[in-house]
Amino acid sequence: MKELNIDDIIFKNCNLKGKSKSLLVKNSKFKNSSIKYSKGDLIVENTEFDNSNIVATMGNSKSSIVEIKSGSILMNYDGETAVYIEGYNNYKIDDCTIFYNSKDGIGIFNSGSFRGTNIIIDNIIMNNGLGNNGIGIKLYHSYANIFGDQLIEQNQYGITSLNNSNVSIRGNSQANYTYETQLIRYNSKHQIYATQNSFPFHIKWNGIIDEDNQYPLVYYSSSIYEELDVSDNYWGNNFDPETDLYPASYYNYLPIWELNSGAGSNGAEEMYNSAQDKIAQEDYSGAKADFQQIIFDYPTSKYAQAAMRELFSLEEFENNDYVALKSYYNSNSNIQSNPEFIGLTFQLQKLLSIEKQL
Repeated sequence: MKELNIDDIIFKNCNLKGKSKSLLVKNSKFKNSSIKYSKGDLIVENTEFDNSNIVATMGNSKSSIVEIKSGSILMNYDGETAVYIEGYNNYKIDDCTIFYNSKDGIGIFNSGSFRGTNIIIDNIIMNNGLGNNGIGIKLYHSYANIFGDQLIEQNQYGITSLNNSNVSIRGNSQANYTYETQLIRYNSKHQIYATQNSFPFHIKWNGIIDEDNQYPLVYYSSSIYEELDVSDNYWGNNFDPETDLYPASYYNYLPIWELNSGAGSNGAEEMYNSAQDKIAQEDYSGAKADFQQIIFDYPTSKYAQAAMRELFSLEEFENNDYVALKSYYNSNSNIQSNPEFIGLTFQLQKLLSIEKQL
């Protein structure tokens, strides 16, 4: 089998299908197309998929790996799963944006191993699922380490762990604020759902949040009693273990992680916290004003970058005016003059331009 490299190619209305020793796809675009690959190593870098998906099955050896990374985007796929991996001992999904797909964002089936690379890290996984069946990350009889500066929000389900999966969901224990750790929040049904013998063995240092939740944040479907450890997580402002954890009697949720609040506060922090409180109260206009004020008053602070991300997430609930938001990113002098904003601004503008077709 050969090693194949594809660089800067546009695929429209076609499928890239086959097997090889390795396949590297980078700096390319797929429109109404797909990659269907098996056997060897698959590496996808900085590539856009619009109504297109990636399917990787039947790794050829214990060392075969699937890597999807470096700013790759998968969106608007009108099928079952935007990223589907089955039968690979090793995989890594890193620094990708996976959003507005009609069903599942990521599906990992019969993959990973005790000694393998099983990583989902630093991604934005949001707004996957039309109706009630879309999942941000779906795991089936697989190993997974889910961690980093990751946002899993506004899907139908956040993470599901099924059929004897072995899963760790780990945020940043050194975080002072929610945006510095892994956030699993505002998914329509459960933030984390697991079936018998698949409850994550490690869930710590995450923000698991839904302030107006109608469903338990964490749901374990099992007829056998187990003591489940979900201590050291942050649950937002309206957490009630009797209704937010199911079955309530199974869980050890104390201590509740209040983040590292002893780090001290400043004006930017107070304004950021005020904006978060307003979101919880559904005062979206007030929150938007606070985030914009942070960018104006504290452009060199870490809160300013967090505020830029929050504005993108908030727009769906505020005016849904992505044209105006893109104009704001392009015209704000503090954003344009700050070198630290360059990478983030590019990513957010790219998301706006592609997803909203601006």
